[in-house]
Amino acid sequence: MAAVTEELDRRVRLRLYQRFAEEGRPPTYRHLAEDLDLDPAAVAHAFRRLAEGRVIVLEPGTLDVWMANPFSARPTGFRVDAGERWWWGTCAWDAPGILAMLGVDGIVRT
Repeated sequence: MAAVTEELDRRVRLRLYQRFAEEGRPPTYRHLAEDLDLDPAAVAHAFRRLAEGRVIVLEPGTLDVWMANPFSARPTGFRVDAGERWWWGTCAWDAPGILAMLGVDGIVRT
């Protein structure tokens, strides 16, 4: 059972990061469940486990993703621009990490 849970969490985490990178904001657990053709309750549990493991940070009292380092869903003082796309970095260290993670050149504005 643990291996199944770990695989689910891995799939959810990977797709969460992909969508965050593509769209500049995180998907909801329901959208991610639809995206992965999974039960929304299973993805909600995965979000909770990922938050408990400090992989992601949820908005207090919700299942909405606030941070999936290096990305922030909320505006911060660290905007990362690459071409026509941009993201919020969680801090001064994570902002350039977005560029490295995505393998693109860009500018970090503080």
